[in-house]
Amino acid sequence: MEWKALSARISLFPTAASSLPNLSAMTLFRSLWKTDPDNFQKHNNPLVPSVASGKINDLNMSCSIQPSRLDINIAPVIGEDNASFYLIEDMSSLRQELGRLISLLETERLLVSAARVALNLHVLVPQQSVRDANSTLMGIIPTRYGLRLWNEQDFFLQLNLPYKSTHLPDVEMNLITQWIASKFQKMRIAISGDLASSVTQTTTALDPEPMIASSVVFDINSLPGQMEFDPEQQTMLLSEAASNMWEKIMEMGLMVGESQSL
Repeated sequence: MEWKALSARISLFPTAASSLPNLSAMTLFRSLWKTDPDNFQKHNNPLVPSVASGKINDLNMSCSIQPSRLDINIAPVIGEDNASFYLIEDMSSLRQELGRLISLLETERLLVSAARVALNLHVLVPQQSVRDANSTLMGIIPTRYGLRLWNEQDFFLQLNLPYKSTHLPDVEMNLITQWIASKFQKMRIAISGDLASSVTQTTTALDPEPMIASSVVFDINSLPGQMEFDPEQQTMLLSEAASNMWEKIMEMGLMVGESQSL
């Protein structure tokens, strides 16, 4: 049973002194991947995020910028088949790409000053039933928590193990782990009408039954109100966060088939 990634995200939260409003998602995409995005959206309203996305090395890369945050996202490419889940199969490549993007925060100096930094990863394994999903989660949740599950629905457990940064000892980081018996519903969204006047949106479920999976989400972020982080410090904190995240993945025994390369 191999766990694969549903999504990964790097987030930066600018300080008031930063120049983020002058940076567009188009410029950010070009800085990160040295090519133009396949799609770019920018609204006249400055509060609406600008978004750029494109397919890079069999992954769907995107970035979004709004006054309060900058997000760099990695997701699987959605195929035309009827697969239950579209997942990032090559976890080693994902780890390398996350490391490369984190390093670029310093070398490209994308954000002069950040108030907070964050790293998020969602991994899962599809299941046939809620009971199977619960059983898999019980196999990876530390036994010291004394949990036992059978056919219970909608299981969700979140724990935070904060740590002090070894590079910046005065900075505290949240290390949040979520164990979830997830349910997913595939939907088709149809939009019709005149964009200049009125638009009608219709949402239809493609499958009557939801898809079930065992999920683990890692969310590592700096506590607010500590200090302002320059590009070098952003890279240091996120590199350390990524190292701690992959260490926890190994401890849980996730993605056993990739363990040697991770």
